[in-house]
Amino acid sequence: SIRDARRIRDEAEVRRRLLAAPAGQVLATHIASADEDLRDVSNIYYGNPYQWRTLLVYNGFSGVELLSGQTVIIPRIDPGSTEDL
Repeated sequence: SIRDARRIRDEAEVRRRLLAAPAGQVLATHIASADEDLRDVSNIYYGNPYQWRTLLVYNGFSGVELLSGQTVIIPRIDPGSTEDL
C-alpha cells in the first residue's frame, strides 16, 4: 500500500540521516506510538510541544502526523531555542 511504501521510505531516510549525523548531534531516536504526532515527541524530549518544526525539518517529514512504529530522530538543540519558531 501507499502507507507502507511511505513508511519504508521514511525508515530508509532515518537510517541515512543517522549515519550522516556528526557525533553528538543526535540526542535519541523515538518510535512513535498510535495517535502520537511530532508535538507529542517534542514535548517528551524538549519539555514543550514547540520544537515540532525542528523535528519535521530534521527528519525530512512532510507533516506533523506520525504512523505507529515510525522512527523519529531527535537532534540536540540549543537550550535557548525552545520558543515557538
